[in-house]
Amino acid sequence: KTPEGHAYYYNLRTKESVWERPAALGGPHVYKVGDEVEVWSNSKRIWGRGKVEAVSGGSVTAAFDVGGGSAKKELPATHRDIRPFRVPATKSWSSQESESYQRWFRAIAGGSHDAKPGSAVAQFLLTSGIRKPVLKQIWHVSVPSAQPDIGFEDFAKCCRLVAHCQALGPSDPLILQADRPLRVKMREQFLPARPAALPKFQ
Repeated sequence: KTPEGHAYYYNLRTKESVWERPAALGGPHVYKVGDEVEVWSNSKRIWGRGKVEAVSGGSVTAAFDVGGGSAKKELPATHRDIRPFRVPATKSWSSQESESYQRWFRAIAGGSHDAKPGSAVAQFLLTSGIRKPVLKQIWHVSVPSAQPDIGFEDFAKCCRLVAHCQALGPSDPLILQADRPLRVKMREQFLPARPAALPKFQ
């Protein structure tokens, strides 16, 4: 992402950067009337939350709140200044996820009720059977900064991403590559979505 929060995609093979999400990551987002979105305000230099009011001929019209007021924009659906509003994953754990993640978190040795040593968490994640390069990408997405201890929310994010990566399978190109495209998919698709099955740890 740019410092302003605009997402772009870098192709390691061609060395090209594009604003439009490539087909390998699901292609351009398809908007529908009523979808919650965020729209970039050039004048206020912030993202405003709103809803899609109309979709026509590849263009999207959205009304959004910004800086205490309201605004409306019509943009191409692939424009960098409009993006889907993502509900933070930390607010969407299923009861099954919450129970399992809490149980695994408490079972990790050391630390306290609220935080566990990062090294111990890393060792636990290795029992998933996922390759270290993939676990490195999971850690990069889940743990926002270098810190010695890991709280439950960041641990739960790791568990959810492990589940999604296990579902992809070891032969999936994104898993084999274990680089930026995988991180993008993790942030945009995996974190907001509940996995089909809980992660497996030995």
